[in-house]
Amino acid sequence: MTIVELGQNYTLFIDRDMRRIEVKRNGVTTFFPLNNIPHRLYQAIANLADEPTEETDVSLSIAKSSVHKSDVVTYLQGSPFRLNIAPKFIRLTLNDHELERQVDNLEGELLSLQGKNFQDIIEDAKSIYRKLHVDESKMDPLRLGAMELYGLSTYQNILHDPRAALGFNWYDCRKKEYTGYQLNCIVELHPPGSLFYRYMRVMRALFARKWLDVGSDEYLCAYCFWVSEVKDKTLQHKSGFDSPTTDD
Repeated sequence: MTIVELGQNYTLFIDRDMRRIEVKRNGVTTFFPLNNIPHRLYQAIANLADEPTEETDVSLSIAKSSVHKSDVVTYLQGSPFRLNIAPKFIRLTLNDHELERQVDNLEGELLSLQGKNFQDIIEDAKSIYRKLHVDESKMDPLRLGAMELYGLSTYQNILHDPRAALGFNWYDCRKKEYTGYQLNCIVELHPPGSLFYRYMRVMRALFARKWLDVGSDEYLCAYCFWVSEVKDKTLQHKSGFDSPTTDD
């Protein structure tokens, strides 16, 4: 069980054994289920470095891919329009044991790429990414991660209410269809210096054209999105109707 205190607004308990999330807020305890990342979404993010594409520029193909870019929806405080939407780069995460074992080495590998032309190191970056995801047993299937840079609406909202939804939409080149998921999550904040923060900082910078200094705390915190509810939003043919296609 992981116990995390976020400011004075609520306390969060993650119970892996019971597969539930407990949130204590304003004297009220609420329970949420704890679920897995959808396998199709997991595989799509894990294979980001090898996604089929017609783009000749490898770095641009990764940058253009929408599978790892999610709309993060949070409850806006003090507004009649209660929802705030912000885009975030989302990554899979190692489990806690592997975080402790690998984070120093990952930071070292990232530092070795800095100062070089991005096109010259993209294959090295892809290799690091592949090695991380080759063994699913080392990954955590219950959570996703992202970084917070500005500390504005999304961050302020989560400080007051840990509920958030992640919206994923991408074109699955292998299945030739548009795929979508809504993941309703409970968010845990990790401060600078924590293992999860350090790992997510590496993952955020790995495919960035402008390298960030991993020796400074340029990000406010890391978000850990614990998956509670999954909704399939994939566009599918309705009975008796065909969706428009570009194929002749």
